Amino acid sequence: MGVFKRGRYWWIGYSIDGQRFQESTKQTSKTIAEAILGQKRQSIIEGKFFPGKKNIIPITFNKLVEKFYEYTAVNNTPRTLAYHKDKLSKLCARYGSRYVNNITVADIEEYKATRLKEVQAVSLNHEIKVLKKLYNHAVEWNYIESNPFAKLKALQEEAPRLRYLSLDEIDLLLNNVTGTLRVIVNVALDTGMRKGEIFSLKWDDIDTNNLHIHLPKTKTGKARDIPITAELLQLLNTLPRKTEKVFNQESCNTSWRTLKKKTGINNLRFHDLRTTFASWMIMNGVDITTVARLLGHSDIQMTYERYAGLSPDHRRDAIENLHQFYNNHKRPE
Repeated sequence: MGVFKRGRYWWIGYSIDGQRFQESTKQTSKTIAEAILGQKRQSIIEGKFFPGKKNIIPITFNKLVEKFYEYTAVNNTPRTLAYHKDKLSKLCARYGSRYVNNITVADIEEYKATRLKEVQAVSLNHEIKVLKKLYNHAVEWNYIESNPFAKLKALQEEAPRLRYLSLDEIDLLLNNVTGTLRVIVNVALDTGMRKGEIFSLKWDDIDTNNLHIHLPKTKTGKARDIPITAELLQLLNTLPRKTEKVFNQESCNTSWRTLKKKTGINNLRFHDLRTTFASWMIMNGVDITTVARLLGHSDIQMTYERYAGLSPDHRRDAIENLHQFYNNHKRPE
């Protein structure tokens, strides 16, 4: 296919992915028609031409990601922006200069196979999740007609780690922690706040009259109020109010490492204080909906999947209690 004449005008013919197209140049000069065909072929090679599709704007992966970051910065939290940047960094390194319409499912499957040698399935799933979100916006912004990655399946993940402290470990921790870190550990164990929430806490967020902490912006983007005890408030009030924030994270990192070494508690992470809060609440009969709200989970299913199978001994006690209840009430013969 090339240039050919129909009536008084020259036409051009070309193919894309095996599909043939013809169109009039509305030119009477063959030389101009050949030049138009040359431009069209170059656009096809560069991925800038989309026959039969209106208002599609060619853009490279890197340029799309930049626009996505700008959108995220305006419409989401700084934490979400940092998350998006982290999850798209490797994809940008691999596909940054390519046009978004030329990146295929086969390309991403190849990326997944390579990336899985470097990270766990859960991390890779997060990267693909953000990629899907990126391409959904690309559709909205007229850079592509549809999201080719919408039906990509998530990789099977290992069960998430659930580590909570035993009562003896809690005693060991509290008997060895001192200073500001002691207040931080008590806040974590008594409220279930995330590490980032604790170190973002401001004095103005603490309602001393109504005994609660107000978190104006959390990981989910929603505000949350957490009740506190008078004892915890008293402990917080032992700290000097030198700055707007209650705690300084940098000064506490070394103290936390020292505390872990001193206590010898195995596999201890700061996040385990949050799971300890939730775990012992559930094992003391608090309903899972209340626990989910206190934790700030946006989806109660997340709370249920993580904590519903807690402590075989606790579940055994529940069965024994039910059996005792039955025994105390005469059953019909």
